[in-house]
Amino acid sequence: MTLEKDIPITVDGASSLYTDMDDLSYVKSAESSENNFENLSGRILTFNHADFPWRNISIQENDTPVYVADISAFTPNKPDIILHSRTENGPVVGQAHFRWSLSIKAGVGPNDVSMYWTNMKRGGVLHRNYTFEYRGRIYSLRRTHSTHNGVAPHQRAMFSHMKVVDEASKEVIAVYVSTLTVKKRRGTITFAQGVSPELEVLCIMGFAAWREKIARAGGRSSGGAGGWS
Repeated sequence: MTLEKDIPITVDGASSLYTDMDDLSYVKSAESSENNFENLSGRILTFNHADFPWRNISIQENDTPVYVADISAFTPNKPDIILHSRTENGPVVGQAHFRWSLSIKAGVGPNDVSMYWTNMKRGGVLHRNYTFEYRGRIYSLRRTHSTHNGVAPHQRAMFSHMKVVDEASKEVIAVYVSTLTVKKRRGTITFAQGVSPELEVLCIMGFAAWREKIARAGGRSSGGAGGWS
C-alpha cells in the first residue's frame, strides 16, 4: 500500500483524484463528537435490499442507485464486499475483506493494483470500535446510540447504529442509522459537507462490512447464513 501518488477512480459517474485537502473542508470545529449531527449537511444515502441477489445492497440517493454492494459470504478468494458504482456491473470503487479476521481490510479504487488499502483495526474481541488511517489522518468507526447523532429514542436499543469520527478534530463525518422496517430499506447514512468521494467510499465500506459481520454472527447463532434481515 502506498500513498506516493494520486489515484484516479470513478465514483458516481465522475472521475476523482485523491488530494490532501479534499477531506479537510468539512472540519468546522473541535466540538464534542456526540453533538455534531447538526453539522452533517452533506448528502444522505439509504441502504436497500436489492431485488436480486437478495444479499446485495443498493445504496441510493433520492431513490436513485449510487452504489451496489456485492456481498459474498462463501465464494473462495472473492472479497466479502465489492462496491460498484451505480449498478451490479458498474465500475468497482471499493472492496472489503473480513471473512477470517476481527479487523476489516478495506480498499478504495478501481482494482487491486491501484487500490488504496487501509486496515480497519478492531480494538479487541470485547471492543467493537475500529480505527483506520486515510491520507495521514486517523478515523474511528464506532457504535452510537446517541440522539445527537440522529438515533431516534425508539431506535436506541438497536446495536447497528454507527458513526465515523475524525480523531483529530472529533468531528463526526458520517452516521449510519438502522431502520426498524419490514421494507427493503435497512438504514440511512448522513455525511458531513465536503467529504471526498474516496473517503465516502471508505465510510460506506466500513458501515457495510460491520453490518454484514453482525448479520453473519446472527446467522451462525441461528444456523442460517446471515444477511441484513
